[in-house]
Amino acid sequence: MAVLASVFGNNGASGIAAQTSTNQGVPVIHVIGSSSVNNQGPALEAIGQSSILVGQSTLFPTASASPGTGNVASYGDNYTGGRSLPLAVGKN
Repeated sequence: MAVLASVFGNNGASGIAAQTSTNQGVPVIHVIGSSSVNNQGPALEAIGQSSILVGQSTLFPTASASPGTGNVASYGDNYTGGRSLPLAVGKN
């Protein structure tokens, strides 16, 4: 699934979350040019075997949350307020 030029903000949990269901396959979300800001949970959250690939996005949760948890890979040019993503392979 692709998320393009979208905004997720002021949520009580994660901004964008991917989660597996039993025998339902493994979700992969590709986030491009989007913003996930001021959420109470992580900006991006990959639960279980799911994964999220992100680039050219703004990921800025509240001070107590992280920009990403789980299998979240960045290919660069994301603004994270100086915090890192779990599998950052490019600049943040």
